[in-house]
Amino acid sequence: MFPASVEVLHADGTSLPLPDGRFSAATTFATLHHVPTPEQQDRLLAELRRVLRPGGLLVGSDSIPGDELDKFHAGDVYVPCDPDTMPQRLQSAGFTDIHVDVADLGDERLSWARSRFRFVASAPG
Repeated sequence: MFPASVEVLHADGTSLPLPDGRFSAATTFATLHHVPTPEQQDRLLAELRRVLRPGGLLVGSDSIPGDELDKFHAGDVYVPCDPDTMPQRLQSAGFTDIHVDVADLGDERLSWARSRFRFVASAPG
């Protein structure tokens, strides 16, 4: 049971039933590659921008595709993102102060999950 101050919302992330500027921050971790198309991924990013107040931050990360990760996601919704295109995609969604970098987690036991890119961007304001 959640405390009374927690609201759980089940909704489509590309069309959130929330007012503009409601949040000071939003996060997305290992999620984008589960969104069925690049266009829907971009709509999700734009929707996250919409619900952020001016100066709000988007912080996220996602996997970099590779053979092992491709096999892991066999039969799953799996549309990997290219970290090289993320700055432009975030800018197109309305974000500023965009930073994207590649992180190697260095854990050989999880080689399929080692390489990630991470990003942070701001809602203008």
